[in-house]
Amino acid sequence: MATIAEIAEYRGGPWLNLPPDSQTILWALRRLVIGWPRPPCLHAALIEAYGDNACGIEHLLRCLLTGIAMHGTQRLEIGAPCCVALLPHEAELLEAIGLDGAEADPSALVRLCDNPAAAQLSVLAAGISAAVADAHVGAAH
Repeated sequence: MATIAEIAEYRGGPWLNLPPDSQTILWALRRLVIGWPRPPCLHAALIEAYGDNACGIEHLLRCLLTGIAMHGTQRLEIGAPCCVALLPHEAELLEAIGLDGAEADPSALVRLCDNPAAAQLSVLAAGISAAVADAHVGAAH
């Protein structure tokens, strides 16, 4: 299985090659950006994927995007939900969160925002990763 860093090197590669949780979170991020602040289909899809952790994941995604908007010096480029490409900013976001066994990279948020203050957003990214992992542990029991 490729890591997010390896996938990010092939910028523009199909996002369908991403591991399952990365696909789900990318889809959620895209829907959230399009239907801000609460796209109707997002909550239901996250509940299906992550059960009781869905609300927390949705909230943390919204907080992370708001933090990026506050700290970023450039416009965040996120693809349409039907886009098959993995855009560079999306790859950085997934790198920052660290899903599917990949290690989170807090410096990805600094690069994405082009602002050292964005490092403080890594707590939100780590929370997303932990909530996703916790949902899988809870589902196994």
